[in-house]
Amino acid sequence: MKQLTLAILVVLISLALINCGAEKLTPEKAKETIDKEVDDLVQKVVETQKGEISEEDMKKMKEKVSEIKQAFKVMEIKQEEKDFIAKVEITAWKEPVNVEMKFSKGDEGWQIDAVKLPDVQWMTRKEVIEKINVELAAAYKMGKIRATMGDMRFIGTAVESYILDYYKAPEVESFAELKKLLEPFYIKTLPLTDAWGNPFHYYHGTGESQDAYAIGSGGSDGKFEGFEQKGTYTDIDGKDIIFSNGEFTFAPEFK
Repeated sequence: MKQLTLAILVVLISLALINCGAEKLTPEKAKETIDKEVDDLVQKVVETQKGEISEEDMKKMKEKVSEIKQAFKVMEIKQEEKDFIAKVEITAWKEPVNVEMKFSKGDEGWQIDAVKLPDVQWMTRKEVIEKINVELAAAYKMGKIRATMGDMRFIGTAVESYILDYYKAPEVESFAELKKLLEPFYIKTLPLTDAWGNPFHYYHGTGESQDAYAIGSGGSDGKFEGFEQKGTYTDIDGKDIIFSNGEFTFAPEFK
């Protein structure tokens, strides 16, 4: 019995010594690791999105890295076997978001193995990167669409001001000709291309419909299919956008 008791004590003391010698994750180390992971994550996103996102937007993204890092605040750390779970507050939005991050110590130092977002199961580093890439690509596309639609509405306002003066839409066949009629009295600078760098298309009515007009964009692929298209759509890839007589007659359906 004494030998068994002694063996148990030896095991317990050994475990205690191992735990004492093991490095603990501190809030400072966790924050340092998060900063490093943000740098790595941004670099991976940049590499993945190369060719999809403009060089200017890539530059802006890299410039925001320091701002992104400051948004992470380590609130609490607890240990679960070999892993450490950190509760982290992210203040990048109007309302702070609380997430959990699972850390482990490898040969190259501390690393984040998984992240748990509110109401979402644990996600691995690979899954997080994939999710960010998908959402970033969608946000980038929608940003282009919104910018294009804003310009089209802006152009439409200028055309309608012209119609009020002349009782007909500008009778031109190109945006270069439209520019000469509208600048600078009706619009300071007329946008000639959409957010993808493709030229806008213009239509004007004749006869009894001489006050009708339409402005078209070929969307992300630049292939404009004509002003006859009507309605809304949710699949935004390569779709045209049409602004006609003060409203969008063919455009994405925003939720």
